[in-house]
Amino acid sequence: MAGISRALIVERSLGEDDERNVYELSFHNATLCSMLGLSGCVRLRLLDLSFNQICVIEGIDTLVELRELRLYGNAIQHVGGLACLRSLKVLLLHNNALEPPVLDMGLAQLAQLATLRVDGNERLGAEGVAGLHLARLPQLTELHASGVGLQATPLLPEWWGPEPDPHSRPHPNHGPGPGPNPPTLAPNQATQSLREAAALEHLELERNGLTELGGLGGMRRLHEAQLGWNALTDSALPALRGLAALAILRLEGNRLHRLAGLPTLPKLQELHLANPTPNPSPNPSPNPNPNPNPNPNPNPNPSPSPSPSPSPSPSPSPNPNPHPSCRSCILRTTRSTASTASPPRSPRRRPAPSPPRGLHSPPPRAGRRLTRRLRPTPRPTPRPTPRPTPRRPAAARAAARAAARAAAGPPLPSPPLSWST
Repeated sequence: MAGISRALIVERSLGEDDERNVYELSFHNATLCSMLGLSGCVRLRLLDLSFNQICVIEGIDTLVELRELRLYGNAIQHVGGLACLRSLKVLLLHNNALEPPVLDMGLAQLAQLATLRVDGNERLGAEGVAGLHLARLPQLTELHASGVGLQATPLLPEWWGPEPDPHSRPHPNHGPGPGPNPPTLAPNQATQSLREAAALEHLELERNGLTELGGLGGMRRLHEAQLGWNALTDSALPALRGLAALAILRLEGNRLHRLAGLPTLPKLQELHLANPTPNPSPNPSPNPNPNPNPNPNPNPNPSPSPSPSPSPSPSPSPNPNPHPSCRSCILRTTRSTASTASPPRSPRRRPAPSPPRGLHSPPPRAGRRLTRRLRPTPRPTPRPTPRPTPRRPAAARAAARAAARAAAGPPLPSPPLSWST
């Protein structure tokens, strides 16, 4: 696709017809070759053009409100046309083809830029990093510059682990490749371009072949420094003395043997020194494939015998039990015979897990294995309900009451009541 059409803008903005109301656009992996066509999106805040075939930055002069621009994974060689982006805070240019001279006017106009990524541009070098003019970016707090060839120092193979795959793409810092190595820079030129970036808080300089850190001494606000997979030695550590706010320091894969030169860092919380290079065996075998039988056949051509001699009969084995009446000898003989004659025992099978115990069942004894299933707790037998006594008829009940009154006799007369005045 040559450029960005209006129909594509409407599709990526979820049906917004008016380009002036579009605030975010993503053209990730859209096979674009040009950035032209975005002049109408004057209110755009985020623009993602990553993983395309863009070679030139153009057509974004009207995007004055742009905050984040993602251009990683393209084929950009030179950076220009960013002078009008006064509100830009995040610029992602990693994994491109940047090479010096990088910029037309530098990044001096981007006064609000806080995050800059140029890692993965192998041909950038120290000259290209110096062309970024980091001293004119007062708000820059995060810089990613890993694998840009700040100091092209040929490294020994043992500092980079096992040999790489011959069919894979060789890394420029992994030693001599099919072509000539770039010239080695002077130690004071490798990190000199970073000396003026005093506002940095996060810095990544991995896989650059660095042997010195002289340009990092003035970063008073630096909180995290990732310096792994370089060629740093113990003599380069004193340059970190001025990093008073450093809390995370990563030095994996360097040539460090002692930490005597590491200065006192009052706020240091994490120090990473891992080196995954496999160590050789301390006692290597002089003969990796020894012959267990150096002389298997001392007489390879024996002379044939005139007549085969009969094989002698095996001599009877001596009596293993010299004391037939001794009980200890009998037991020892029986055990030795059983151990030599019986086949090897199969490993004992693990018993099946026992069922769960009841609520009122006692716990098993220590060291005793349950071999049978526990019986459930018996339920109490319900008692039979007694039958109610049948009630007699009413006439029978009346006759019984009359008989009881007759047996009791007439009632006693009550005494007369006397009234006193």
